[in-house]
Amino acid sequence: MNLLTLVKKSCPTGEPVKSGIGGYQRSMALSKDKYVLSIDPGKSSGIALGHYTETQPYHLLRAWQFSGGAMGIIDWIKHKHISRSMTIISEKFTPRPNGKFGLTLGSVESLVGEGVLLAFDLMPPYTPSESRWQQPQMQYFVGGKDKTEKRKRLKKFLKDTDNYVFGKELGQPDNEDAVSAIAHGIAYVMKVELNRPTHSMVADWKGPK
Repeated sequence: MNLLTLVKKSCPTGEPVKSGIGGYQRSMALSKDKYVLSIDPGKSSGIALGHYTETQPYHLLRAWQFSGGAMGIIDWIKHKHISRSMTIISEKFTPRPNGKFGLTLGSVESLVGEGVLLAFDLMPPYTPSESRWQQPQMQYFVGGKDKTEKRKRLKKFLKDTDNYVFGKELGQPDNEDAVSAIAHGIAYVMKVELNRPTHSMVADWKGPK
């Protein structure tokens, strides 16, 4: 059973349902929608499945967050039977060229995770022009003067547009990696797929009150 079939069969009533360890699932429309699976690999990884159409903006269907680094990603892939009909994107690890950032085994786990995605043929080799590889800053599309404010505004936007999940829904102590995965999915649909409803959803958002 592929991932899309699993989601459809798991949520026939349109109500949110738990999806097992590290996951949370929303209702979905049984139509000819487009799907994007966005991944934020790392020591703790976040994955989000969203859908959109020519007349509907991105909407979160299901989110996961789990630890285990590369082995956690391998285990997730082996149990999900990912459909090739969906677009798969991933955040690209980018070392920060400043004195405050040092490469450690933990900090480069994202690169190992990227290798897993390549080995399973879920992502193409990286090139700067390959839009399915997302730079980390692409998730911050609702502004903010620094990272703290950008993160705060992003979470408020996701809550206001019903695209947010809490750590307890994911069975995790926080939701940071899932939030990043969801944001990357929205950014891709808006900026790469040029989906007008998603662009309008972002443009019409009034921001924190």
